[in-house]
Amino acid sequence: MVRSDVVNWRLLNLEDVGFVPEGMVITLPKSKTDQDGEGREVGICKDGKLCPVAALKAWVITRGIASGAVFRTVRKKGVGHRMRREAASQVVKKHAPSIGKNPAE
Repeated sequence: MVRSDVVNWRLLNLEDVGFVPEGMVITLPKSKTDQDGEGREVGICKDGKLCPVAALKAWVITRGIASGAVFRTVRKKGVGHRMRREAASQVVKKHAPSIGKNPAE
C-alpha cells in the first residue's frame, strides 16, 4: 500500500480497518492498480518500536474515534473534520524522513 492508495481515492475510515492478532487488515475499495474498483485487502503486521498498528490503535482511542474518518484535523477542542487529501500528503512527506523514508516516495 502506498500513500496514494489512501490519499488519492479517499481517506481511510475506521470501518475499513480490522484489527487481528497479527496486526491489522485494511480494505481498499479501489487503488492505482485496481482501476475496476474490485477492491483489495492489505495486511499490516505489528512492527516493534515504530508499530503502525499500535500507533493507529492509540490514535483512535485517544481521539475517541468510533466510526468514520481515521485521519482528521486536530483542534483545540478535540478532533475536527476529515483531513483533506492534500493535508494528509503534506503530513506524510514532512514526517517520512524521521523514520528513514524518502518523502518523494
